[in-house]
Amino acid sequence: MVGPLMGLRLYASGVSRQAPHHRHNEDAWVAYDEGNAPDRGRLYAVCDGVSTSGRGRRAARAACAALAQAVEPTAEARLAPGLPCLRGLVSEIDWELRGVPRGGACTMSVVWFIDQRAVVLGVGDSPIVLLRKGKALPLHPVPPGLPPHFLGIAGDVSSYWQTQELEVFPGDVFLLMSDGGAEPLTDDDLIGDWARVRDPARLTSALMDRIARVGVDDDATILAVEVRRPAVERPTAPGEAPDPPAHLLGRRG
Repeated sequence: MVGPLMGLRLYASGVSRQAPHHRHNEDAWVAYDEGNAPDRGRLYAVCDGVSTSGRGRRAARAACAALAQAVEPTAEARLAPGLPCLRGLVSEIDWELRGVPRGGACTMSVVWFIDQRAVVLGVGDSPIVLLRKGKALPLHPVPPGLPPHFLGIAGDVSSYWQTQELEVFPGDVFLLMSDGGAEPLTDDDLIGDWARVRDPARLTSALMDRIARVGVDDDATILAVEVRRPAVERPTAPGEAPDPPAHLLGRRG
C-alpha cells in the first residue's frame, strides 16, 4: 500500500494470526491510504477485541471501520485533520460502543500521517513503537501493572488515552501491534529483524514467525508502516531524522 505525503511515501504491511485455540480472531487492523481525500493524510490502526466483553470481535472491526470518517472527503466539513479531530472521533466511537447492549469493547492504536507529522493515539495494551536510527521508541507504552482500559467499557475514554504528535523522517518505521503480537517480542527482535529485511511485508512476516515459534495463545496482529523518500528527490523533503528524544529512549513496558 503506497500513498504520497508531502514529499514522502508510506509503505505499509499488516498481518494477523488467530490464536490456535480461539474460535475467532478478535483482532482487526486497517490502512486508510488509498481512495481518501489526499489532504486528509493516511491513517493506520490496530484494534484488539476484548473477549470477555462478549462481542470483542465486533467492537474491534466496528472501531476500525469508524476511523474512516477521519480521512474521507466529507470529513472536511467537520474538523481539520489533526489530534482534535481524532480525539473527537475516538470519543464518538467509545460512546457508540457503550450505547449498544453487549456492544463489546476493544483497544485501539492509531497513527495518522498528516503533512510531515504523525498524530498518535493509543487506548489499552496495544503498543505503538517507532524504529528510528537503530532504536525502538515507545510511542504508546504499556506500563507493567497498568489496569486495563478499553473503548466501550468504564468511563470516558478521554481520561485514559495517550496522545502525541511528532515529525516524521525518511527511514522511520512505525509498528502497531495487538498485545498478543507485542508480548513475545523484544526491542532487539524488532530492531534486528528490521535491520535484516528492510521491508514492511518481510518484517511483519519475520515477526509473526517468531510469535508462531513461541506459541502464544492469543490473537496476534502487527502493522508496519515505513516512511521513505520518493523515487525523485524533492527540495522540500525533510532531512535526516534527528537523534531520538531522551524521554523516548526507555524500553517498552
